Amino acid sequence: MKYFGLIVCSLKRKPLRSFFTAASLFTAFLLFGLLEPVVQAFTGGGVVAGENRLWVSPRHSISDMLPVRYQQQVQQLEGVDIAAHLTWFGGIYIDPAASNTFTRWAVTAKEFVLINPQISLPKQQLQAFIGTRTGAIVGRSVADRYNMKIGDKIPITADIWHNKDGSHWEFDLVGIYDSAKEGQSDSARFYVNYDFFDEYRVVGKGFVSNIVFTIDELGDSSTLAANIDSMFRNSSMETRTTTEQEYILSQVKQLGNIGLIVRSIMAAVFFTLLLLTANTMSQAVRERTAELAVLKTLGFHNSSILLIVLAESFVLALIAAMLGLVLAALLLPFAHYVIPQATSLRLGPESFLLGLSVACILALLVGLAPAIRAMRLNIADALQR
Repeated sequence: MKYFGLIVCSLKRKPLRSFFTAASLFTAFLLFGLLEPVVQAFTGGGVVAGENRLWVSPRHSISDMLPVRYQQQVQQLEGVDIAAHLTWFGGIYIDPAASNTFTRWAVTAKEFVLINPQISLPKQQLQAFIGTRTGAIVGRSVADRYNMKIGDKIPITADIWHNKDGSHWEFDLVGIYDSAKEGQSDSARFYVNYDFFDEYRVVGKGFVSNIVFTIDELGDSSTLAANIDSMFRNSSMETRTTTEQEYILSQVKQLGNIGLIVRSIMAAVFFTLLLLTANTMSQAVRERTAELAVLKTLGFHNSSILLIVLAESFVLALIAAMLGLVLAALLLPFAHYVIPQATSLRLGPESFLLGLSVACILALLVGLAPAIRAMRLNIADALQR
């Protein structure tokens, strides 16, 4: 700490250069803080899934469907608590450009809510959802984004499931659900009653996209998964049963290795930043050759010169990194206003520490070579230059 004044003076020597260097580091770590939770979510670290929920899906393709009768067959198995089914609805709400901003499913209302206790829905609204043929419920983040209110008529233009009238679908919004615990559920979804959907659609009657069920205290997930897949093996509609987390990750992986893509981009950003910052630090040390020689003349040891130059690099990198990470942590809770699905993205302590570790490594790589050169500086040669 006794050299802190020297470090500050060195950074203030060229304030504009120090500012732009810090701004570059700040931007890089802000980007890191915003993207690392996305990587965690896509690689499973941030996936919130029910520990006792299993998904039964078509074995060969997500475009295939399962007969609705499979639900009853699964329900009858020993170890199964509650089984429900759900079907991807899709469709376009208001604007085609916004068709993917929130997901839409047709579900068996009562059973689906029961096996998803993280969905917090007032009892009166749940009863309305179960009892209203055209009823629908929506997550709080979507309702806030589109200013939806209970009692509204919600029009959905079909892109897959056309109805008998050949016009848009219309649902009565009877409930707005929250997460029972913050970050535990994706509140960017829209659920409609399967019975109305199945009765009113033109094709695909009697088929569903997935069956989801919970296991009781006597059930074993691996045994049940094997039994279900064995039960439907060699049929025209074979199944693949997985845990909820495995199912979510399998859907994500169809988009590609998102984690690898994002981390490759970040690696390229930091490598470029490493080269630019290293050049800046080297130039700053070269410009202060005479000053460093004077410090040595006044009795500063080589090790002290080494530490002073390294400290400049660490102070600049750590301050910029901390500011970038803190801002990212403050911005992430508001991400759902831009991307409704991003309701549970948070910058956790592990990601924060990882960011600071990256900043320390970057500072060491950037500052080590100039620091060694400054330490080895010959006083006479430096003063002569």
